[in-house]
Amino acid sequence: MAVTQVWFHAGQMMVVYIAGLQSIPRELYEAAEMDGAGRWQQFKSITWPFVAPATAIVVAYTTVQSFKAFDLILGIAGNPPKQSLDILSTRIYSTFANSEFGYAAAQSIIFMAMIALVTWLQRRLLRLTPKGE
Repeated sequence: MAVTQVWFHAGQMMVVYIAGLQSIPRELYEAAEMDGAGRWQQFKSITWPFVAPATAIVVAYTTVQSFKAFDLILGIAGNPPKQSLDILSTRIYSTFANSEFGYAAAQSIIFMAMIALVTWLQRRLLRLTPKGE
């Protein structure tokens, strides 16, 4: 499932990274080369800071997508999925299908809170601007 999920989103993430790389002014690399910066120094000082916002987008997007791989699991594993492939979104679906609406609603709220917490933690860890700005 993980390989399929990665393959499914690889193209989208590649577009985000290519857009980030194309936004880097070529003059910065020329100036760094004239100052004697090597490839690693150019990557560390120019490429990574410019691509960091794209990385934050990719990390947040792939995390949310991994939480809600509902369609992939039901499409490959069938309905209901095997217990080894059961994730919270498929469990919510099964609970709702069994007419346990209150329990399904509670699971949905927990699911939303988990996604919000993980996204918040990622934004804190991938802070892109210095604290003073």
